[in-house]
Formats: sequence, C-alpha cells, structure tokens
Amino acid sequence: MKHFLIGLTIFISGFSSAQTQSFISELQACRAETNSTARLACYDNLPLTSAPQQAVKKAQNQLASSKSAPAVTHKAKQAPQPEASRENQVKNFGLDKVIEPKDKVEKIYVNKEVILSGGAINSPQLLMLSGVGPSEHLKDKGIDVVHNLEGVGRNLQDHLETYVQQECKTSDTLYSYVNKLNMLRIGIQWFLSRTGPCSTSFLEAGGFCKSSPEREYPNIQFHFFPAFVVDHGLVDPDRHGYQLHASPNHPKSRGHITLNSSNPYDYPKIQFNYLEHEDDLKQTIECIHVARKILGQNSLKPFAGKETGPGEHVQTDELFEEYIRSKAETAYHPSCTLKMGTDNKAVVDEKLKVHGLDNLRVVDASVMPEITSGNLNAPTIMIAERASDFILSS
Repeated sequence: MKHFLIGLTIFISGFSSAQTQSFISELQACRAETNSTARLACYDNLPLTSAPQQAVKKAQNQLASSKSAPAVTHKAKQAPQPEASRENQVKNFGLDKVIEPKDKVEKIYVNKEVILSGGAINSPQLLMLSGVGPSEHLKDKGIDVVHNLEGVGRNLQDHLETYVQQECKTSDTLYSYVNKLNMLRIGIQWFLSRTGPCSTSFLEAGGFCKSSPEREYPNIQFHFFPAFVVDHGLVDPDRHGYQLHASPNHPKSRGHITLNSSNPYDYPKIQFNYLEHEDDLKQTIECIHVARKILGQNSLKPFAGKETGPGEHVQTDELFEEYIRSKAETAYHPSCTLKMGTDNKAVVDEKLKVHGLDNLRVVDASVMPEITSGNLNAPTIMIAERASDFILSS
C-alpha cells in the first residue's frame, strides 16, 4: 500500500514569477514518498511580502528529510506575530510540523496560500486528519471538525487492467534477460552507452478502440508488453511470452478513501470498489474479446503459442468473470477524490481552491471530476500548468 502514498509538495505563494514557475516545475516532478503527516495552518496578514529562494529551499529540504508531511487545518482568526529577524520570519512559514522523537511542534507560516499536492490518496487523507472532510467520519475517528466537506475522499476512480497472455514460440521477449547475469550485462550497457534493452520502457505499442459497436467513443486502452507480468512484476516469468493489457477507460464504479484512525502514521483505507457497476465487468469482458482478435492476426502467427491467460478454454461470460475478478490489476491511476465542481460532493472550485476555506488549493489528479480516458501523467502536468496561471494572476 505504501506505493500509493505519494509525497506532499508544499508551494508557498507570494514569490516572483520566476520563483513561482520554478516551483511549479518542481511540483510536476516531485513525488517524494512519506509515511506520516503532521498539521499545517494558514494565517493571513503576515508582514512578509516575499520569500527569498534560499529560505524556501531550506524549508523544502526540511520537509523532504523529515519523517512527517503536513496536513491542513483551518485558518487562524488572528495571525501570530513572526520573530524579529528576517531569516526566522521566512523559516517559519506555513505548517505545524510534529518533529520526532519528542513530538515538538514547529510552526511555519505562509505569506499567501498553501498548495496541497499529495496525490489522490494522500491529499484527502491529509485533509481529513486536519479536520476537513465528512463530519460524521471525522467525529467517529475523534477528529475535531474544522470544515465539513462530504466529498473529501469520495469519488475514487482508477483504470482496471486485465492481461491477455500468450506464449511466444521464439526468444524475442524479455524472458531472455531474466537471469541475473544478463540483467547485469544490459544494466552495464545502459550505464555506459545509454543503449540496449534498458533504454526503453517496452510499453511503446498500444492504442484505443471501441469494445463493441454500441460504444459511442473508444473506451478501451491497450498496452502491449513483450513479457509476462506476474504479480505486478514482483515474480519473474518462467517462459517466453507476451501480453496485451486491456483496460476500460470509462469505469462507472466509485470507491473512497477513509481514515483508519486519527493517528497520522496509520495508512488510510483505500476502497476502489472495482467492478461494482455491472457495466464495468461487461466492458472488461468485451476487452478480452477485442484483445484476442488483435493477438490472432496473421502478423503475429510466427510468434503465437498457446494462450495462457485467460486460457483457450475460457469462452463463457461466467469463466471470463472468474478470470477477471481473480487476475485483474490496477493500472495505478487513482484519481478524483477531491473533485472539482459545484455540487454537494465537490471539494474544489474551478481555480482549484478548496470550497469554504481560504488560502488553500489542491493541485494533483484528485481534483479531476472523472478519470481521463488514458494515462494520468500528461493531464496532471496540465493541471499544474493551469494552477501556475491562477497563482501568477492572483
């Protein structure tokens, strides 16, 4: 589960344009992992008009090296006065950070606003730990309610992949590199010349299509991979083979993120509710049919051995369902848990500001109202780009 815990980037607004653009670039690139949280507070009316880059970098380094990452609390009614020296003023700019092992609280203040960029799992977790979220759930965990927002952690969406796997009659697969000696050889080749098998992701062939004529738009995404993937790649394959990753891109099932407790060191509960909606299962079965047609083309016959997943004996919807429910895996596209909108489940507005709270934006894939019809990387980068425009113009 720790792989879902994407680190928190804190962006301090009130800088020059160059500083802001520099930080947005880092926001796009930074995904530092964290296992814990603290509290973060926003204050108004501080006499800081700008923040030197050096001090901001120092604070970023403190966050990256600490065992805790911040969550957000309500804006204080009266801003505490910063200390006299300029260095101390800037060093203390925006969060109440619990420092191990003595549980010391260090207060850091912001000049304008805070941007929460923890990802679709961490961002709602951090908000709820800080009292922003569904009031009944927070009370149940012993957390004081700062602001009731029923949509925090709701609307969780992901792409669910099913693998159609086929043995390969030739040695043109990654199985040739499974043994440790070959791994070392191709690793050295890449390190010295940036060439060879390690210079590619091998997920370069793919496409989009309709799973059936009744679909109005392409609703399937395929990835071709020249090896068997076993248990998310944690187990080495035992033979030559290849597979198509087939994923419906418009899932109707909705999950949620909730807290296990008020302890910030506890992992959140992640409930995707895959295949809860019957249409998701129907689309996934259609995906397998289309994948089989692709893998059965004449151009692949010199390579095609027997189908190992789901297996040539699987021909009925009941057997397809059994295979899908036992073998389908996440595409690692969690999103939509702090969705943008105006209904009672929306968490942020059109400028990514949290409804009902001042000086707080969310910039990550959690703000998507619905999951995109493909990978999340480029859309999430564009969310960050758009956020930079809002910040620079505010």
